[in-house]
Amino acid sequence: MVIKHHINDGNSWCPDCVKAHPFIEKGIQSAPGTYHYIIVSVGDRAFWKNSKCPFRTNSEIHIQTLPTLVKWGTQKRLEGDQLLNNDLIEMLLAEDDN
Repeated sequence: MVIKHHINDGNSWCPDCVKAHPFIEKGIQSAPGTYHYIIVSVGDRAFWKNSKCPFRTNSEIHIQTLPTLVKWGTQKRLEGDQLLNNDLIEMLLAEDDN
């Protein structure tokens, strides 16, 4: 699952998300096995920046950085500039979780 920007008219308010998007897409496409890639919108910039935003405060999600790539059901995640590194994305998705 990727937690990232709010898309309203196809344009993102989050420049880091725009920059990371092609790296994430490439990593998902080259990952071994089958993955369900879910993009979750965190709302508009004002909602995301609010310290009480549920994406920030929920103990299971606890997102502090956009974008964030989460391997759901694990503690594994990549955040921010880590998502500009194809090797890190491929490692995250290739790791055995057992």
